[in-house]
Amino acid sequence: MGILGIGVDIVQLSRIASVVARRGQRHLAYKILSAREAENFEQIIEAAHPGREVRVLACRWAVKEAAYKAMNRVVRPTWKELTYENTGGWGSDPPRLLYHPEDRERTKKIGKLFVSVSHDGNYVVAQVVAEEPEKTEATLKSRPLNKSKRRYLEKQASRTLSPPAKEEQSSSPKDDSHSLQTQDSRPSGSPSAASTMSALILARLDAAKRGSG
Repeated sequence: MGILGIGVDIVQLSRIASVVARRGQRHLAYKILSAREAENFEQIIEAAHPGREVRVLACRWAVKEAAYKAMNRVVRPTWKELTYENTGGWGSDPPRLLYHPEDRERTKKIGKLFVSVSHDGNYVVAQVVAEEPEKTEATLKSRPLNKSKRRYLEKQASRTLSPPAKEEQSSSPKDDSHSLQTQDSRPSGSPSAASTMSALILARLDAAKRGSG
């Protein structure tokens, strides 16, 4: 799969701490966290780990900002349409970033998401890599042709559909029996290679016009 986009974001913990101090931790949490993240955040609050709430919020902020930068070529995710999951601990599964928009059709525009987060002192850094979606046969057929490819296919179709030039009659006598035998050996009603090729080209052009429309 090709790379759709790469996003990086850095957040200073003291800035998140100042927002939490002014408006409360739940105010910011419910603004940027998905429903699943909000449930986990309530458990963190109940556990009463000093400073952990700020670090969790800063991490989600950085991850989702980086994700937006990686994905905004094709979709513009909101805060709550992204869920960051971290199993924690060395040797465990890598963190995951899930995209769950209200319009499920938008998930077809994005492939896999890869996320990495680093903490250092007063800063949190996140990087997100978004892959292109897997190209299915239907996607390839519906992809619109560019102008040069369309002109090439139209030119090939016109050449194939144009009648062949008449051959000049030779002055030397021909073997009529051999000519009749060759004509009789061709199956009646069988399409020529030229007509078959022209039909394929015209079908390709028709599918391209429908896809671009």
